[in-house]
Amino acid sequence: MSAGTVGLGAATAATAASASTASSASTASSTSWGGGCGHRWGGGCGHGWGRHLFHRFNRHFHKQRQWQKQLQRQMQSQQQNLHQNVNFHLNTTADAGSTADAVARQRAEAEAKQRADADARNRNEVDADADADARQRADADARNRNEVDADADADARQRADADARNRNEVDADADARNRADAEADARQKAEAEAEAKQRADADARNRNEADADARNRADAEADARQKAEAEAKQRADADARNRNEADADARNRADAASKQHADADMHNHADGKHKAKTDHRWEDAKGKHHHVKSDTHDWADVSMHDAAADKRHWADGEARKQADSEAKKKYEQEMRNKLEAELRQKLEAELRQKLEAERKQKHDAAHADEAAWS
Repeated sequence: MSAGTVGLGAATAATAASASTASSASTASSTSWGGGCGHRWGGGCGHGWGRHLFHRFNRHFHKQRQWQKQLQRQMQSQQQNLHQNVNFHLNTTADAGSTADAVARQRAEAEAKQRADADARNRNEVDADADADARQRADADARNRNEVDADADADARQRADADARNRNEVDADADARNRADAEADARQKAEAEAEAKQRADADARNRNEADADARNRADAEADARQKAEAEAKQRADADARNRNEADADARNRADAASKQHADADMHNHADGKHKAKTDHRWEDAKGKHHHVKSDTHDWADVSMHDAAADKRHWADGEARKQADSEAKKKYEQEMRNKLEAELRQKLEAELRQKLEAERKQKHDAAHADEAAWS
């Protein structure tokens, strides 16, 4: 009986010692405030307070679970030792009297039942405490996770807002640059169109001036030709009138000379056989006087001579008229050609001067444009 009591006391003491050891280990583990990353109170690992709290409670919960499992194993081992001790005690005292054995068994069973009930109550309390701690830790972990998620969401929103602001600023800068480029392109295009219009207007003015000059030159040439033709016609008419007057004078003088010769012959004629002197003083068609030595001819000779002279005179007059007409035409053509050549030379000189002036003006304008562009 005393040996069983000693065994039961040793088992109870061992159980209490293991429980106190586990409790001290749990207390020591629960007072560890380090994070799961190995840093105390948030070092240079980059984790915030929420993350360190999460690691701390997770570590505490893990150690608490280990302590509970160790306590359960120790209690099971102590209970097995207790039953073994009781059985050993009962076996060693089997030879005692039936009354003492029964009382001892009852007392041992009662003590075992009390200890089992105490162990069950202890286990229930430990389980309840563990469950409460687990619930508290779970709630704390949930709160920490919510805070961490809220912080992460806030950080994400802030980063998103910053990114949006940056994108908006970049887009605004790009839009401003695009507008500036578009305005510069529009200005350059407008300036180019204005310059092209100015050049086109200048070319149109130059073409109009050139056309006007060409028309003026053509009109001047036509006027000059008309004037030259009129002058040539006037000179030809004057020459024709002068020749006609000269021909008329020559014919009149020839007629007067013929009449004078006839009168002289009639006056000097005595009869058909008489030899009379004949004065051959007459004027030709050009009005030139001819003095021929007087000679004696009979009347027939004088008459024949005068008739032949008149015939030659009139023949010479017709030929002279034809020659004068041809000479007139030739003279008119020569004068016309001469005037046309002079007019052509004059107009060509004026045209060359004007074209040279226009070329110089365009050359100077081109140099001015190049200087303005540069």
